[in-house]
Amino acid sequence: NEAVLINRVYLAEGQGSNFKLNVDGIQGNEVKDIRLEANDSIFVFVEVTVDPNGGNTPLVVEELLKVQTDENDQSVALVAWGQDAYFFPSVAFTDGEIFQLPADKPVVFYGYSIVDTNSTLIIPAGARIHFHANGGLIVGHQASLKILGTVEDPVIIQGDRLEDFFEDVPGQWLQILLSQTSIDNEVRNAIIKNGQLGIRVDSNSNANPSLILENTQILNMSYIGLL
Repeated sequence: NEAVLINRVYLAEGQGSNFKLNVDGIQGNEVKDIRLEANDSIFVFVEVTVDPNGGNTPLVVEELLKVQTDENDQSVALVAWGQDAYFFPSVAFTDGEIFQLPADKPVVFYGYSIVDTNSTLIIPAGARIHFHANGGLIVGHQASLKILGTVEDPVIIQGDRLEDFFEDVPGQWLQILLSQTSIDNEVRNAIIKNGQLGIRVDSNSNANPSLILENTQILNMSYIGLL
């Protein structure tokens, strides 16, 4: 019910940000001293320009929009997709069906995804799978994961930061979790790298093995490769 003076609306990464702001018609990555009248509002427009063909561009580009007054600081998370890829934000593969991921473009998982009851997820030869920070994959009850690379065309699973600096950095994503009652999992001819825990097999309570692991490299994990 009273006017508010907003000291700053700005981008956390400043001039180096991929994002641009327009605050009530004023452009810039930092706009100061905005008077918000009582019972009024302002518009903040956000634009991001990402070259989808940039080979070293992160697959997910993030930023924080910060709003600062004398009383408090607030922030809004900004997320943009940075390359031409398939994106799965916390998806569930369900309904007892067989799902095959594409291999013509990178596949990015954002958050945890799950292969649910009686369903099968197939990752074919040549697929490039990227997990965002704190992302991973869970294989649930009576569900199966089949990673089917070949010697000539392995499946590569890693984080989504493609800059040279991140090439061998561990801990960039969480884990692949095969639950206690998952069945008939296969990982063949894969390279799984730069996460916290490569593959976790909760138990082997079935007559058949919970996992067949063949010709697979698990590299640069910050915790454990195979648990």
